[in-house]
Amino acid sequence: MRMVDANDRMMDYNYASKRSSRFFLITGELEFSIDPASGVLRTRIPFDRETRDKYILSVGIKNNFGIGYCQVELTVSDVNDNPPMFPSTNIRISVPESHSLHIPLYIAHATDPDITPSAPIRYILIQNSNDLFGIDVHHGELYLARRLDYETQQRHSLMISAIDGAGLSANISLNVEVQDVNDNPPVFERNEYHVEVPEGAKLDSQILQVTALDLDTGNNARISYRLQGSSSFRISPNTGWIYLSQSLDRETIDRYALTVLATDNGSPAATASSSVIVNVLDDNDNSPRFDKDYYSFELLENLPSGTVVTSIIATDPDLGKNALLRYSIVQHNSSFAIDSDTGEIITREPLDREMKSIHELVLEARDQGTPSKAARVSLRVTVLDVNDNSPEIVDPQSDIVSVREEQTPGTEVARVRALDNDLGENATVTYSILKG
Repeated sequence: MRMVDANDRMMDYNYASKRSSRFFLITGELEFSIDPASGVLRTRIPFDRETRDKYILSVGIKNNFGIGYCQVELTVSDVNDNPPMFPSTNIRISVPESHSLHIPLYIAHATDPDITPSAPIRYILIQNSNDLFGIDVHHGELYLARRLDYETQQRHSLMISAIDGAGLSANISLNVEVQDVNDNPPVFERNEYHVEVPEGAKLDSQILQVTALDLDTGNNARISYRLQGSSSFRISPNTGWIYLSQSLDRETIDRYALTVLATDNGSPAATASSSVIVNVLDDNDNSPRFDKDYYSFELLENLPSGTVVTSIIATDPDLGKNALLRYSIVQHNSSFAIDSDTGEIITREPLDREMKSIHELVLEARDQGTPSKAARVSLRVTVLDVNDNSPEIVDPQSDIVSVREEQTPGTEVARVRALDNDLGENATVTYSILKG
C-alpha cells in the first residue's frame, strides 16, 4: 500500500505536540486499523484488487491544541493471482466437411482480470482430434490443418487452453460437429447387372432390383433412380425395382441393354450409372410353319418301296426344344412313310396307278415344347402311268366267228374290241391278224 502525504498542517506539529497526539480513523475501520500513537496503518482483511483497487480513508489527529483531519488514498497493487477466464467452459460448433484449410472456424477468447505481468494470453490445443486442427497462439483462431471427412468421423472433441504470462491457465472444451456435404456420388453394388426374363412374362412383373449406396447423409444420400434404353421397362425411382412395361417377343428382340442412373438429392446433385443386360428367354409361343401352303408331286407307278417321293421343310422361330420338330403323316396309310427328323417321304410299297392314281396325305410338324405346337399341310401324290397292262379283247367274246359262204369280199365278219387299263399312248390299241 502507498500512503499519500497528509495535510501540511499535520506535518507542522513539533515533536512535543506529536508525543501528545492521538490518531484515529474516521472511515475505513472495517478494512484498516491505525496505531493511535504512531499513526501506522494496518490491514484488517485480505485485499483483492480485482474487487476493489482503491481506498480513500479519512484520518483524524487529536492533541492538546485541537483536532486535525487528512485523507489517505490507498491503491491496491496487482499480483497475478487470477487465471484467464473463458465466457463458457463448453462450446459446440458445426463445421461443414468442405471447410477450407487454415481459415478460422472459431475464435477462442479468454480474459484475465490481472494487469501484471504484462505478457499477453497464449492459446494452445491440449486435446487435438487426430491432429486435424491448429490454433493461432496469439489470437486464438482455430483452423483446420487437415481435411474433415464426415464419413470417417462426425464429431471431434478439442480442449483449448489459455495461459497468461505467469503460467496460470483456463481450459475450454470444444465439440466440433461435422456437417455432411455432398462430396460422395452414389455407387452401385455392381457395374453391370444381368437378368433373364421369359418372353411370356406378364406386364408389371418385377424383373430386377438395382441398389446404389451413398456415403453422405440426409438429402445428400437420398437416391432417385432413372432408366434409359428401352420403353419396354420402367423403374421405381425410390426402390430401384425394374418392371416390365411392354410385352416381350424374343423372336423380335432377344436382348436389351439398359442404363440405370442413380442421382442423389444433394446440391449440386451427383449421379452414377450402371448397365443392365436383359436376356429374353424363349417361350414356346410360335407354331411351326411349312415352307409351302400345299405340296403336290408326281411319281411313276411300280417304283420299288423306299423310293423318295419328296422332302418337306418346316421352321419354328423358337429356340431349343421349342424349335425341335418331328414330322408325321396324320392319317393311317400303307403306301407312304415319313422320316420324323428330316421330313423325307418315301414309298412303303410299289404304287399301282390302276388301283389308285391320287394319294391325298396330311402331314404334321410338331415341336417338342411344353405344351407342344403343331402345323399341318396337305400333300397330293399323283401316280404316273407306266405301260404295265396288256390290252384285253372284250369283243367278240368267243374264239369262233361264223361266216356265210356267200359273203362277198369286204363284208364285215366281226368287230374286234380291246381295252387297256393304262393311260394315253399306253392305252392306244392297234389291231392285226397274226394268222389266216
